[in-house]
Amino acid sequence: MPRSTRAANAAAQLCLLAFVSVLALVPTRTASAQEPASNDEQTISATNAKTHDAPAEWYFYTGNVNVHPRLDDAEKEIDRMINRRFRLFAPGFDDIRTFSDQRDDMMIWNGLIGVGRTLSRHWDFFFQAGYAAGKVRTEATDLSIFLIPLQTDITLERSSAFVGPGLAFYPRGMSRRAKYDSFAGRLKQAKPFVATTLAFNYLTFDADVKAGFVPLGGLIRQKESRRWRPWNAGLSLGADIPLTKKTVLSTNAQYSFFFDEGGDFSGPAFNFYCKRFFGGPKRESGNDDAEDHAPAKPKRRSKGRSDTVSRTRPDRFARP
Repeated sequence: MPRSTRAANAAAQLCLLAFVSVLALVPTRTASAQEPASNDEQTISATNAKTHDAPAEWYFYTGNVNVHPRLDDAEKEIDRMINRRFRLFAPGFDDIRTFSDQRDDMMIWNGLIGVGRTLSRHWDFFFQAGYAAGKVRTEATDLSIFLIPLQTDITLERSSAFVGPGLAFYPRGMSRRAKYDSFAGRLKQAKPFVATTLAFNYLTFDADVKAGFVPLGGLIRQKESRRWRPWNAGLSLGADIPLTKKTVLSTNAQYSFFFDEGGDFSGPAFNFYCKRFFGGPKRESGNDDAEDHAPAKPKRRSKGRSDTVSRTRPDRFARP
């Protein structure tokens, strides 16, 4: 087994172990005896349960993912099969542009859509899918060792699609969706989360190489296609920022561990997407207790009115 594959498998196992560890954080009730709570504590607990353990909500989200795959094995093969061979005939031949160049320029983006459901103020389950395709073309003319110009036209194409579930944990509770007057107020309600994902991927690669000496035209024409169907696990850390009563902006940094071909496809990714919730807003932040349990302001008394019962007027003061 190649070293990169063993490393990817080990990393995937660590990711799954982290997934199990996150599940272990689910709070459980114990049957140990406790002192009876006072009436105030019972009232606050009941209010918290009513306010924060709101019914589950569905949401839809869409966004983009900026991926940074390693592409180690692919770059070595392209350098061996294309760059070095053409450099034998044309010493001035420059390396062709590849998807590693696009990656370094932050130009590899995948479209993302998904649907999710909040399980509680701390847990969130979602199911997502994504797709992207790209092309890199390099045209060049270099003087060959035969003192004849060598023309090359090399096109590389790729596509990637994935689908799979995920689970997110919010240690401080989910952000409270409401109407805010400023972006600073929204940032104050941002809540961090950690998430794990599992996805099935379908990846394609196609190469079209054309070369020839001027003016003979294309003497060389070679095509190559490859297909992969690997699974991957991901571990991400991010934050939710409430925008309106029904929308939330979410961003996170993720590292994907591929079970196969990890030397090419494993790597970090940066997700940016917007959630749209169905139904009315729910209080989800645990920091709203002070607001929820603030004492009610006393009602103003009308002028000339008294809360005490007035005495019966004597008959001499009675109107005729």
